[in-house]
Amino acid sequence: MRVRRYDDDYLILARRPGILAIVLAVLMFTMLALSLRALRGGETLTGVFLLVVAAVCAAGMVAFTSFQQVRFDRNAGIVESHIRGFFGSERAQVPLADIEAASLREGKGTKGRRYYQPTLLLRNPPGETFAVGKAFERYPEARVMAGLIEAWLRRAR
Repeated sequence: MRVRRYDDDYLILARRPGILAIVLAVLMFTMLALSLRALRGGETLTGVFLLVVAAVCAAGMVAFTSFQQVRFDRNAGIVESHIRGFFGSERAQVPLADIEAASLREGKGTKGRRYYQPTLLLRNPPGETFAVGKAFERYPEARVMAGLIEAWLRRAR
């Protein structure tokens, strides 16, 4: 995630789809064009194979490209997470007054890999957490993000 705005009133963190979506789109359209050419040339097996590759690229675009924004708004007194993907969007809000601190959650993902995710510790309900953005594989990146959030929250208190 990248910091889009950091001032007394707002902290806005955002993650945009990036280059992966562009690469998959170019690959998908290339495979579609090649499959149409192969099918028109009478090479049915090659054309069908290239259509399958194009479908896999399209599925990758759907699965891996989403826009995510976390907005800390001092004026409104909320933290809002907004995730927008191919199949819709999801919003979640937490009042700033309910946030006790920012911390890191550590866990194990697929294949036993460790991940670190900045989270907000909530006062109400006690012990609950609110995930902020994506999980990081490298501890230093996650620590910097959690420190940035904590510094902004301390400015509010």
